[in-house]
Amino acid sequence: SVVQQLVSEAEAAAPPATDIVSYNTLLKAYAQRGDANGASDVIRKLKARGLRPNAITFNTAMDAMVRANRLPEAWLLVDEMRTSGLRADKFTCSILIKGLAKVTPTAAEVHSALALLSETESACDVSLRNTLYHAVLEAAMQVKENRHTVAAAAFAQLRRAGVVPSAAAQRSMLQSLPGSGVQQA
Repeated sequence: SVVQQLVSEAEAAAPPATDIVSYNTLLKAYAQRGDANGASDVIRKLKARGLRPNAITFNTAMDAMVRANRLPEAWLLVDEMRTSGLRADKFTCSILIKGLAKVTPTAAEVHSALALLSETESACDVSLRNTLYHAVLEAAMQVKENRHTVAAAAFAQLRRAGVVPSAAAQRSMLQSLPGSGVQQA
């Protein structure tokens, strides 16, 4: 790509003219293409140059992983982000919750998303908080193992956060109950 070519030329300069913004720009190009391998390479290169990834770096790399349907790798980046002393933010949370909708999530992924949402919800406005909680609840309904327990935990946290469940969310919760007899509309 043109961006990759420009970054390569800037790296070859003496001294290298690349900075974290250069690498974040390249990461964004890979993320938009859903190229998780390219994004991973960029992170390796910037670290090799002695640069420290920032929140934008991590969030953009997570976005690349999510777009490539590599959600477990996106969660590993959250761990790496925290290890480097950075905090997850509303962008981190939005990216990972978007990822839950692209896969059949595990119970652990939904619980991790709920923990992340709890950690970042104060930074979210009401509309974003509502959207994210409803998305996690919908993901909980797709879990294969312990679906009812996972969905109940998501619903309870949604309510504790002061989010009013939509009619569709309430209907989905009722339908998920064993032996509820509630039919899909």
